[in-house]
Amino acid sequence: MKAISYNSVKHYNLTEGASLPDWVSQQKKTALLKEGNKRKVELLQGLEFKKGSPSCIEMTDDGLHMWVGGEYPAQIRCYDLEEVSLKFVRHVDNLVLGMAPVSEDYKKVVLLEQNRFVEFHNQGGRHHKIRIPKEGRSILYDPRTAHLVFPTSSSSVFLFDCDYGSFKEPIVTPSEANNCAAVCPAHPLLAIGGEDGIVSCVDTRDPTSVVATLSTSGLSSGYDSDTQAQVTSLVFDMGGINLLAGTSEGVIGVYDLRKKSPIMVKDHNNTLPIRRMMYHSCFDKLRVVSADSKGVKIWDASSGDPFTTVDTASELLSFVVPKSSRDKDSGIILAACDTPHVNAFFIPQLGPAPGWCSYLENITEELEETDYQAGQYDDFKFVTREELEALHLTHLLKGDSDQVRPYMHGFYVDLQLYRMSKSVMDPNEWKEYKKQKLLMKKEAEDRINVVKKKKRDLLKPVTDSRFTSKIESDDRFKVDKASDGYLQYKPHLKEHSAFQAVDEDADEYNSDGASSGLSDTAPALRPKGYTGEERKPLAMYELKEGRDILESRKEEHYGRKREKHEKLTLGERLKKLQEGGASASKVQTADGGAAKQITFTLADKPNKRKRSNSAAVQENDDDTHAKKR
Repeated sequence: MKAISYNSVKHYNLTEGASLPDWVSQQKKTALLKEGNKRKVELLQGLEFKKGSPSCIEMTDDGLHMWVGGEYPAQIRCYDLEEVSLKFVRHVDNLVLGMAPVSEDYKKVVLLEQNRFVEFHNQGGRHHKIRIPKEGRSILYDPRTAHLVFPTSSSSVFLFDCDYGSFKEPIVTPSEANNCAAVCPAHPLLAIGGEDGIVSCVDTRDPTSVVATLSTSGLSSGYDSDTQAQVTSLVFDMGGINLLAGTSEGVIGVYDLRKKSPIMVKDHNNTLPIRRMMYHSCFDKLRVVSADSKGVKIWDASSGDPFTTVDTASELLSFVVPKSSRDKDSGIILAACDTPHVNAFFIPQLGPAPGWCSYLENITEELEETDYQAGQYDDFKFVTREELEALHLTHLLKGDSDQVRPYMHGFYVDLQLYRMSKSVMDPNEWKEYKKQKLLMKKEAEDRINVVKKKKRDLLKPVTDSRFTSKIESDDRFKVDKASDGYLQYKPHLKEHSAFQAVDEDADEYNSDGASSGLSDTAPALRPKGYTGEERKPLAMYELKEGRDILESRKEEHYGRKREKHEKLTLGERLKKLQEGGASASKVQTADGGAAKQITFTLADKPNKRKRSNSAAVQENDDDTHAKKR
């Protein structure tokens, strides 16, 4: 996985693995690709076309399923995002140019194919197939009127009523051909982009005529061009006031529907046609995600300031942004490019990862390759001739070796060979590297210790002088440390002894003249080894108030017995219960009655016990009968 930063915004390419040069043998290339794919994240199972490439991609309204059309052979794929897997694959007769989900989930979808074919699919498969009069260039579904809109290679835009199952009267625009269309989510307005740079606006309640037009001829890319710029992409904002119009020269005009001229112009600066645009809302920011065939650009919707750019290795055809919640967009971009797999990019600063791939939040930093350089192969190191001579590897240029290959003003050297030669020529480099690693580890530990210290400081009680007098004067705020509730959470403060020390009485006893040592004792009565040092004063104890000495002794005895019993394992407890002839079940209650411990034991051979008891009763009955006789 590659991590690339642009404009101080880092994005991750989740599908790019190891890149290898063409001169590597196929056997070695396969082995190296397997090793490099370990750094690759498989976002969805089966997200690639083995013999072709995807041509279009769409998301369902509920955000739980994704449709991808591609070739070869021509097919459509449905992915279940919650299950992170491929749901099913359906093969079609022609290449899919576009698709429009007509239900909130995956159960209904309409496909626009080559050769003017339109296919209707439901949950069970293909439901119906029709042809439109002209070659379609895009497809759009209007949920308010249940109409399918087909901009075609003529001035007519065809409408198909999904409710009645028939074509409506087509919309005739002033353009000779139309490329795209967009429906306003706030009010019944349909915008159609023509190849002559004119945007035609139609009221969907009466779509027989055009009510207004906008011209994009004033949008200039800064490059000299003799051809008229075409409108290739359209999108409305959620409020229905602003309209984005992308042209074939890579220029986007932001129009206020109440004005004829654009209020802002955004240039991609590469004269490539705009393929798709959409508004992105997350983190209380409204941005625009626009794409041409080279990559995706993200910029602020109000000011036009660039946020970041994501470049693709091949031609980009379309893209989608999954939802992180019902009304928020995520930081994932899935792009259909001219490659076998669907490219996936993750931009944490753009938005969070969706719930079905939330693990990306944690593993992106771990899988990041910080030593990545653009244009460099993963298993080869680019060196100059001076560096090659310093490594004493120039003799490999004479033979036909794959380990050293000339390239432009330098050479590509096998990475393992480069490291081995570097360690031989500069043996101190490994020591320096090891020293740097230890230093980095020490710095990381220091940072962890600082964080721990801050946490400890936060956990310390904070006294506020404003409430000190209130807390000290009011008895309701005092803590009774002798209560059962307090001792339940601090059991180490419990005192099982019924006696308490009496320091004052001990001092009085010593002050009255009673000697606590043996200094005044006769030498004959002194014990062996006496050195003349004074012993510690005697410690006097008295019975606590309200305690009985016999009951206290019992409590101490059972307390020590309970502590000893709690240290035993479960097997030792069961064995002890069986040896002592205890009952089959025993309940022990902790102090305060807040916790209970229940131990169950199985009866040993209950049938034999019953038989022995019945036999003993029978013998007693026989003895009594014999005595009576």
